[in-house]
Amino acid sequence: MDSEKKFYLLAEISGWNCTPYIQGYTASLKNREAYRILSYNLPEARLHRSRKAKALVYAAENLNFDGKSVQDAVKIETALNYLALHSYPEYYLNPLAIAPDYHGEIHSIGQLRIAYSGKEGTVNEMILDEAVSASAKKSAVDEALERDLADMESLVFESVRKVAPKLRKDPKARKEKAWDLLDFLHALVLLFFLFFSAFYPYEGFYEILFSLPPGKALTYAAILFPTVSYAYLLSALLYHCYRDRVLMPTLYARRFLRRNEGSLRASLKRGKERLYDYVAGAINEKLTLSDDITDFSLLSTSYLDFERVLGNEKEKTKKLYTSLEAACHSLFFLSLLVLLFFLVVYFLSFAFQTIL
Repeated sequence: MDSEKKFYLLAEISGWNCTPYIQGYTASLKNREAYRILSYNLPEARLHRSRKAKALVYAAENLNFDGKSVQDAVKIETALNYLALHSYPEYYLNPLAIAPDYHGEIHSIGQLRIAYSGKEGTVNEMILDEAVSASAKKSAVDEALERDLADMESLVFESVRKVAPKLRKDPKARKEKAWDLLDFLHALVLLFFLFFSAFYPYEGFYEILFSLPPGKALTYAAILFPTVSYAYLLSALLYHCYRDRVLMPTLYARRFLRRNEGSLRASLKRGKERLYDYVAGAINEKLTLSDDITDFSLLSTSYLDFERVLGNEKEKTKKLYTSLEAACHSLFFLSLLVLLFFLVVYFLSFAFQTIL
């Protein structure tokens, strides 16, 4: 903020109305370099699951540029500059929660930013800083890793429960369970009537199956019912098999957590301690770190493959999943209507001993 805006800020604090002098200023912030940097870095930040990355994305997406006063303008500009500075991955990456297939601009834990002894710099800069004792450096590393561990634990336990919530508490889960039950019951009903019509048809329907006279409702019923029923059964089979494959890591994780939550927490703790020992050793030997950014990630190296667990929601938005789900639900209603049509025509024909 230039000296002119500082003057208006002081004047406004003193009780003057300086709104006319700040008109359009907050909107012009979108033309600043800070805004361009933030906009450029946000797509990368959205790919990461750390608490810092999520907080950055949330703050950036909710940044309001409709300031009405000089104080508003100052707050918006300060927030924009802060977010732009901290939008680089070295500020928000959690070395315990980096995707194993990460290939970004950060290649080493040594490039990550850390606060130590009233300073801020990269881990490698801290390691080589002769003005700070080794014990102070290790203390800073331990504090930073404790925060990363808490972030990782929160990510793991909250996400698993969110992805696979308890049925009685989550409307979406109840809806999915209801669909599962309806699919199962509907499939049983269709199979029963398919079997019944194929092996125990009354004489008129048996004749229809071989002659298929045009213009008869029973002919349409004889053709549509098995065709639509088999199409629905196939779509339901494909959808539920694919969904079970997608949800398998989450369902296994929930069963595991019920019995082994303590073991999992201990495993995450050991992962944090291994990373601490690694950095502490580098501090003792004054060695910079390199090519190790994913070496201590716990997403896929603990008891559970959390990379797959946390990817469930993303999988459920993919085209194949949504297409199979839509086909299954659409054919459910179509096969239900065809079944009702078949039953009405079949039993009326049987009751009146005529081919409708």
